[in-house]
Amino acid sequence: MAPRRDYIDELKGLGILLVVFGHFMEQYRMNYPFVSATFFCIYAFHMALFCACSGLVARFNPRKLVTQQLWLYFLGQSLMLVFRAVVLREDFAESGGVLAALLLPWRHMWYLYALIFWHLTLPLLCLLRDRLGLAGSCLGMALAVAVGLAGGLIDWPFMLVRVFAFFPFYAFGVLFRPQLDTLAAFAAQNRAARLLPAAGLAVGYGLYFIRVFCSETILDNSAELFHFSYQRYLENQIRETYDLTGTPIRMMIRERGD
Repeated sequence: MAPRRDYIDELKGLGILLVVFGHFMEQYRMNYPFVSATFFCIYAFHMALFCACSGLVARFNPRKLVTQQLWLYFLGQSLMLVFRAVVLREDFAESGGVLAALLLPWRHMWYLYALIFWHLTLPLLCLLRDRLGLAGSCLGMALAVAVGLAGGLIDWPFMLVRVFAFFPFYAFGVLFRPQLDTLAAFAAQNRAARLLPAAGLAVGYGLYFIRVFCSETILDNSAELFHFSYQRYLENQIRETYDLTGTPIRMMIRERGD
């Protein structure tokens, strides 16, 4: 068994705390600039962090794919289907029927849904990494970015747009696992290797925080700061309310006074 890599556990722990903190402050962010700026800083990287961590620990195993991911996805979807029918009294006929409700990931189930698809790419990604070395990793990363960009051009059903959008971060964890492990081992023995990148991140996100915080109005007056994750959230809410299956949604973001 491969030794446990502590830095991955630490990154996942940080990501979990940020997710809980971010969801808690979401209801307050429209009224308080400090909370809103903090929310935007968290959502700028926390999902990318989770996807990269998933790639760092990924191992291709068809049996585990079925016994640990696929069955768990359908179990979770089934329980949520019952909850939506009994508690929320949702009319599934308006959203494509019961089968579509079972297959379509509901809310945060999309991540497990994405992991199933990403797991299927592991043989190719590992082949490029192990056979071609760093050049193969760079080639695989370029292909992953191309897939992510191309996926955003199509109005995919079943939340597939998120599968494509976050795939490059997962691929990064898989393709550059040896380099990241080496870097983590080096940083564990060298204080400067830990402090300098930490200082760079603190300065970068500090400047981003100040920029967002000093904006007059996050969403009403700054089209540039209208984050893509919030736009995706609005699109999902519209699709949950109205039957727009097969109909693309295009949002034109304008600043006040335009």
